[in-house]
Amino acid sequence: MAVRARRRTRLARAAVAWRHGGEAALATLDGAHMPSPEAEAAACHQLRTVRLSERSAPPRIRRTRGRLQLTGEGIELRWGPDERWYPYRKDRGQWWAAGPPAHDAAEALRGTFAAG
Repeated sequence: MAVRARRRTRLARAAVAWRHGGEAALATLDGAHMPSPEAEAAACHQLRTVRLSERSAPPRIRRTRGRLQLTGEGIELRWGPDERWYPYRKDRGQWWAAGPPAHDAAEALRGTFAAG
């Protein structure tokens, strides 16, 4: 029973990723693609210009294996094989694709709020 539920969740997560970006989005679901140091630095700079909700401070960013996680926000941007950032949101312990990809990390982040 638990195996079936995990499979359904996996399939649902894959379907959501596909809707947001096709094959490249599927590759970001479980894969780790590494941005160049320049692309990662640019993304961090772009994200520091974003303000989440009522906060005046920029989000705290944790870098891990081609992923930029906004600490305490349940949001993560993943670098795709097509050199775009894919936004993800954490829901019940699983990361779900949360919006369209973008070359600009701040734009990808804004897409998470527009999509959900």
